[in-house]
Amino acid sequence: MHPKIGTKRGCFPTDPDDSEHLSDESTISNFTSAKQYQILASHVRLQNFRKKLTCPESWAQLPEIPTSEEILCSDINPEDWDDYQHDIPYDTNLPCNIVEGIWSSKIEYVSTHYKILRENAIGPLRHAVQTFRRDPGMMEDKLMYIYSEVTIIGWKLCNPGPACRVQFCNNRSEKQIRWQQSKRLLQGSLVALSSSKDLFQKKCKLAVVVGRSTSGGLDQNPPSIELFFGDNDDVELDPHEGYVMIEACTGYFEASRYLLVALQDLMSEKSPLDQYLTEFDKSVKAPEYLDNQPVMNFSCLLDSDRDLPQKKDNQTLTSKSLDFDVISKFPWELDFGLDKSQMKAMHTIITKCLAVVQGPPGTGKTHVSVSSLKLLSGNLGPRDPPIIIAAQTNHALDQLLNHILKFEDNILRLGGRSARINTIIRTRTLFELRNSISGEGKKHGINHGINHMREMKALQNKLTNILEPLLTDKLLTSEQLLTQNIITEKQASSLSTLDWAENETVDGVVTWLGNDQIIPIRKTPLINEDLPLEDDLNDNIFKDSNIDKVLNFDEPTEIEDNILFGKFLPYRRKYTGNHSGPIDSKKWRRRMNKIKDLYEIHESERGMAYRYFELEFDAKMRKTVRSILGEYKEITKKIKIAKSLESLKLIKKLGIKIIGCTTTGLSKYRALLSALQPRILLIEEAAETLEGKVLAGIPEGIEQLILVGDHQQLQASCTVRRLQEAPYNMKISMFERLITNNFPYTMLNRQRRMIYDVRKLLCIEPTPFYSNLEDDKIVFDRVKARPPVPGMGGNDTYFFHHTWPEAQNSDKSCYNNEEAEMVVGFFQYLFLNGLDVSNITILSYYNGQRKLILNLLRRIPSLLDIEHFNVFTVDSYQGEENDVIILSLVRSNVKHSIGFLSEKNRMVVALSRAKRGLYIFGNAITLTTNEWDDIDICRKPLWLPVIKYLGSQNRFDMDKGLPVICDRHKVTTMIGKASDFSKLAGGCSLKCDRGPLPCHHSCPLTCHPFEHDTFLKCQEPCSTTLDCGHECSGVCSGVCFCDQCNPKDDGLQIIGNTDLPENIASDSANKITDVRGETILNISHNLVGLQGSDRACFEIIKPGDSDLPGKKIIKSSKDSHDAWANWRPKKDESSPQIKGPQGQVPGFNATSTLIEDIHKPISIQDGVRKVKPVSRRVIEIPDVNDPSLPRGFLSTRDIDTESQGCQSIEDSNEILENLLTNFDCYENIYDDTLTTSNDALDVLESEFSILDLE
Repeated sequence: MHPKIGTKRGCFPTDPDDSEHLSDESTISNFTSAKQYQILASHVRLQNFRKKLTCPESWAQLPEIPTSEEILCSDINPEDWDDYQHDIPYDTNLPCNIVEGIWSSKIEYVSTHYKILRENAIGPLRHAVQTFRRDPGMMEDKLMYIYSEVTIIGWKLCNPGPACRVQFCNNRSEKQIRWQQSKRLLQGSLVALSSSKDLFQKKCKLAVVVGRSTSGGLDQNPPSIELFFGDNDDVELDPHEGYVMIEACTGYFEASRYLLVALQDLMSEKSPLDQYLTEFDKSVKAPEYLDNQPVMNFSCLLDSDRDLPQKKDNQTLTSKSLDFDVISKFPWELDFGLDKSQMKAMHTIITKCLAVVQGPPGTGKTHVSVSSLKLLSGNLGPRDPPIIIAAQTNHALDQLLNHILKFEDNILRLGGRSARINTIIRTRTLFELRNSISGEGKKHGINHGINHMREMKALQNKLTNILEPLLTDKLLTSEQLLTQNIITEKQASSLSTLDWAENETVDGVVTWLGNDQIIPIRKTPLINEDLPLEDDLNDNIFKDSNIDKVLNFDEPTEIEDNILFGKFLPYRRKYTGNHSGPIDSKKWRRRMNKIKDLYEIHESERGMAYRYFELEFDAKMRKTVRSILGEYKEITKKIKIAKSLESLKLIKKLGIKIIGCTTTGLSKYRALLSALQPRILLIEEAAETLEGKVLAGIPEGIEQLILVGDHQQLQASCTVRRLQEAPYNMKISMFERLITNNFPYTMLNRQRRMIYDVRKLLCIEPTPFYSNLEDDKIVFDRVKARPPVPGMGGNDTYFFHHTWPEAQNSDKSCYNNEEAEMVVGFFQYLFLNGLDVSNITILSYYNGQRKLILNLLRRIPSLLDIEHFNVFTVDSYQGEENDVIILSLVRSNVKHSIGFLSEKNRMVVALSRAKRGLYIFGNAITLTTNEWDDIDICRKPLWLPVIKYLGSQNRFDMDKGLPVICDRHKVTTMIGKASDFSKLAGGCSLKCDRGPLPCHHSCPLTCHPFEHDTFLKCQEPCSTTLDCGHECSGVCSGVCFCDQCNPKDDGLQIIGNTDLPENIASDSANKITDVRGETILNISHNLVGLQGSDRACFEIIKPGDSDLPGKKIIKSSKDSHDAWANWRPKKDESSPQIKGPQGQVPGFNATSTLIEDIHKPISIQDGVRKVKPVSRRVIEIPDVNDPSLPRGFLSTRDIDTESQGCQSIEDSNEILENLLTNFDCYENIYDDTLTTSNDALDVLESEFSILDLE
């Protein structure tokens, strides 16, 4: 490093003179400054440190959690969700987002994005509530999730505040929920509650889900979660009150919450970037830190095995001579492994205060970003703050960080979404870095927040005492009522002076009420376990490392057990007074003022009187609790500051140079990042990121903003799609807006991914997607780098035309059954020709088609051993590539409607993922009929130029079909439908000329490109004579056995004649198939899975399956009915058979055995429901064609299995050791097993320093 580098650049602020401004110096250690404390305190909005806003507008004062007025407002007109999404501007008060031209002020700029994004965050829930108000008896629909019979069952005392635990019933879904996979009630989701009496007509409470444990919570019956109420005034205590809870099906509030708060904070901050973002000042200067010291050393760009670069006069440079003034003398002539456009992009990134770099597909924009970061980080001084990098998705961020780790170890990953997927990145999270330091380092600084934790424990104890009347199963006593001034002394004495009271332990209230006036409190009903299970989401797409590419990137990318730690106070109040309706408190209050002796109240009314006492008692408790919650909130902020100061200390101690997080994380961790006073922020995928998200993600002190992306590919997206379009224009990113307004930018122009024939589809005149896009020499290497696709005879691109009609599934997602079968048949053809499954990706614009294709792939016998298939939606595949792309377009209808296919940006992504081959399947007529140059009446031409070009290259034909060419005999076969693939074995129709099988039997197949021992298992009868003297009863490729001496009954048989009805467009289809073990390939029959009577029966013998742990195999025989002795009927809707007559695939190979959960016994322990060990049953699937078996019946055998029981305190403490993370995600350091304040405090003192801010 150059000795002068970093001497004048921004460093960690260390002004000791600011310490006099501290309100609590005990929380500040020697290495942190007063300025850092002030920044943190202002961001968490600690009292006396709140920022002074420069604008008086009301939006800047709005709370994080929306108010009930925002949800219940009645001026929202549309009654149909599609109208809300598309057709009408539902809120005339929303401002217009300016995308062409300048903004009049920063206030107008920020407020516009705030108001539109707040509507995007709360609009779906508001519309769901409005819909429910019109029909309170409705069932769930695509708009909302409805949870009825919601009751409060206790409170959990944890760091962020007391959380209210509620039970609920989800019978309105008409399905059993797979909570482990479901995206319902995710941690951070926003819900609305209203009493069962009001049903959102006048009142509504807003809450956020903070505890979502699938163990001991959602797996119980009824299930439970923990909530934080948005307003302390909304807190309720009465366990007798029932509520309805509504959640919007779309959106994820947690991400929007931090974004909106950050936008409010911007109004009190100044940035050198303001002039560029609002006024489009095109004279872009260098950042201030670079002006102060423009010399950089470029030796860090050299690989260890690369020679030092040479000048044009062939003079070799030394490391010291690689110092350059990057502003006045950038080293253009040197070779650092970058082409000319990449060097120009690096110059822009290094020298401009606001740098914009466009990278078309395959041009290496990530490589440029990494090289630039290598140069910037290599020139950081020891006191310089770290560089901040961000990306739209966790997957893209982790890819970028993996590249950086090759040259820089001192990085930090904020956020833990990649923790379970990427083990390398996991070691760079705050939690893991804290654990990696020495024991003394862990203990150092514990006192930063210990005093605040003691304050919190005192409040928790105080709250426990206040809630004590709810924590007992006894009725309220006369003493308690008297203490709270609910009854007078004379009234209390009337309950305690009875001469005939024999049992002094019984309170007078119980005697006064009598048994007839005491009734049990109504509990949440059990969920009907006969309801069918919802579709299984756990297909291989959730096993892929790109999970966040599939889910909305603002949502959690792992469906995990979000446990909220803390001491749980369960309600044990079981009884109340007998009453039949609402209690008129005013009426009873007037009446009680006139009564001196409570026995004056008639016996039939005493239950109502007691219920009145309860309501009054709860109201007084509620007032006290709300006061405590206000104190609790301030202490929580102080603890958060203490944890942030610990993180700042750790970052400085470890010398962190680069910090990475998602663009959502920029807002979530804005306080911490601002306290670091960083100078440089680089954002990847900037064109796919909402402008408001970039704006809110700029920390205080940033001098240089670097945006890298491609606005020709996917644009930004909103929960409410209507907000993406004019006049709100949320799909226009900051990246695209700058380029549209002629802001200076650099474009990369040399692509290294696509072969010429694929790249040409992006550059068709007269309206190419990219002009001046060049090909690197590597794409012309058709021997090693880009060999031709086997079995296609040089046709590396092709458009297969068909007229098969589309359909829609229950989620309104389009799919095309015949096209899916054709795609799967082609996939298998390529596989048989030697292409590895990992080198083929199937893309579709529609998730319904993705699910259908996955289910069809799983049914192919030759692919049963494949655990993962690359099948994705187009939107989830940006930034990815593969050798061969099969594109399924789906749309085929008489209206020539093409939906998503009409969007240019999605089309660019779809056409630019392939390195060696691109094969498109669709209806060319539907795609092109409405395309014309007159865009006022037609669509702008998109697919027509592509199809015309492919036709000119003989890569498209309306009538002939798909040409496949045998590499062995050079014979061309035209494939017109999926069943045509069944006539081939990967080659042509000629007989196999590879000789006999290894067993000397003749090969039964037609020409095939693979060797005989690759797939084929000989099915000829085995002629071996066994020791018993009999001939083998098996087939040639199987294990020898004798049916006469030792009938074969080991193993699991898969017989293809089960003909189970299946909905092939459902995620749950084929879930009863066991795909482990050996497979056979019977090429002479249909391998694709088509419907038809000529399907083969595939028999797969798996001798090891009977020994699988935790599984009991029940042997079944087609000729024996003894196994069905325990036959019992089962309701159709709860049957494991999934019915879909129109989509069923006859001959589906199902296993004989299915293990299914049945009734879960419930026990009550300390007032809390617990699930006992579960009984599971094995379901045997008989031959459905057997006439002797009643239709719809299944045989069952009970098998006892152990469910996960309650954890011991040792288990809990182990969990505590490993899961102390994410204060902002509401996790705490206490466990349910820690029942005393001393227990919790001991854990606190020993573990506080390793708490994670993530």
